[in-house]
Amino acid sequence: MNSRCAERSHAFLTLSMAVSPEKTVGSLLKVFVPMVESVAILGGQGQLAFELQCLLAPDSGRSLSILGREDLDVTKAAQVDAVLSGIHPQIVINCAAQTQVDVAESTSENTFAINATGAGHVGRWCAANRAKLVYISTDHVFGQAIDRAHARPWRETDEPQPVSVYSRSKLAGEQATLEACPHSIVVRTCGLYGERPAKGKGNFVQTMLRLAQQRPVLKVVDDQWCTPSSAKDVAQAICSLLDDPEPFDPTTNLTSRIWHITNTGSTTWAQLAREIFSLQGFTTEVIPITTAEFNAPAHRPGYSVLDTSRFTQRYGELPSWKEALATYLQMLQRSE
Repeated sequence: MNSRCAERSHAFLTLSMAVSPEKTVGSLLKVFVPMVESVAILGGQGQLAFELQCLLAPDSGRSLSILGREDLDVTKAAQVDAVLSGIHPQIVINCAAQTQVDVAESTSENTFAINATGAGHVGRWCAANRAKLVYISTDHVFGQAIDRAHARPWRETDEPQPVSVYSRSKLAGEQATLEACPHSIVVRTCGLYGERPAKGKGNFVQTMLRLAQQRPVLKVVDDQWCTPSSAKDVAQAICSLLDDPEPFDPTTNLTSRIWHITNTGSTTWAQLAREIFSLQGFTTEVIPITTAEFNAPAHRPGYSVLDTSRFTQRYGELPSWKEALATYLQMLQRSE
């Protein structure tokens, strides 16, 4: 394990105890580190990939390959075959994605090439080589209009209705993965925030912290309900799935191989911003606005809270979004 990952793991557990002594992540989740010879993480420069790297770092003879776009272009089938055959992983975690939702609206061909066609290339290699495959997807696949008063969190069995280029491409990637590889699962998650090894790319929490230093008042969307989630918590949950053979059983139906994993509870982006500023002791004022007022190029779901009860019943519950946020902010302060 590299020193940065070791420091992060120790700091996370220490801060989890400080935030909620009776509810450490280890006690909430059955966290396993799969004892396999080789793991490959695609999209290796992202937040979730970094947290997975910290959990799955080489020890006991395990080989871990972190592959960024410069190492592996998933849109090229021949390159996928050559690179993966060269390292021959037993587990592939496909975090490779075009995740810039607004950019996707004007780059549809490239977005589908990465998120959908590329997912199929990876799935076919895994199928041919009997490797387990995890495809990371999004809450955005649930974009249908819904009456907030009668809303309930979306279950894995609910019918998706994507309404943006990004969300359609991710749903296509889910389908390509599950159909190509019988030993694959899909993990849908939401609003990830964590630490990236590469600088220059922020997340919502980091963006709010930066803007709060520049402006006394911020306008933030208040009519999109979701569950922003800690990348570290989600990574630990994925490790629980990896250690369990049942989720990868090729005899189960496709829907049974989809898992919803987020922190618990729900909020809006404006409420999240207020919580960030409150925890940091900032006086920044948050003015709530509507999605229409924000007027982004891509449509966002009004309600995309995911029902995680299936995962919780089998493996344990993740911390609430407020607990996870507090832990993350304290970690950022410690790393300054």
